[in-house]
Amino acid sequence: MVSETSTKDRELLVKALREGIDVERKGEEFYRASVDKVENPHGKLTLGFLAKEERRHREYLEGMLRALEAEGPLTESPLPGRSRLDKEEILDRMRRMGVKLQVPEENKEIVRRAMEVEKKSIDFYRALADRMGDPGPGLRRVFEGLAQEEKNHLEWLEFIIDALELHGYWYDLESHFALEG
Repeated sequence: MVSETSTKDRELLVKALREGIDVERKGEEFYRASVDKVENPHGKLTLGFLAKEERRHREYLEGMLRALEAEGPLTESPLPGRSRLDKEEILDRMRRMGVKLQVPEENKEIVRRAMEVEKKSIDFYRALADRMGDPGPGLRRVFEGLAQEEKNHLEWLEFIIDALELHGYWYDLESHFALEG
């Protein structure tokens, strides 16, 4: 918990949180706009799910910012994450299906652009984590956790590209994680 940070540390943290909120807002806007560019219903669901993930990150950071601006104690509770996909197992099942659908190249390009969005977010949060030696190691873990979340998103997107290339199927991430619990 960061309750006794200097004014300079608080200012640095407020700036970092606002930058993070902006990064997440832009990611959410990108995914929301991409939903309208894809006709496949599973593609729409997947991009919508990723928009919700970015909103979840933004709301987490906004909660931290509100606590900090109220000059109350800031608890560095980790952002609850999602499990990882067993990419190889799922792709193996897809290979055995033997189905190959045609996917518009624009769909693949949207996923490639999404991968770039996630890479920038990873770099951003890693840099913030490096700057967080002060006000405390807990905040470093918060930003490292966000970098890991974005890395998971990147891995999901790499998987989606593989699935689209393999058989033209948009894997529905939202349903996958809903079934998981």
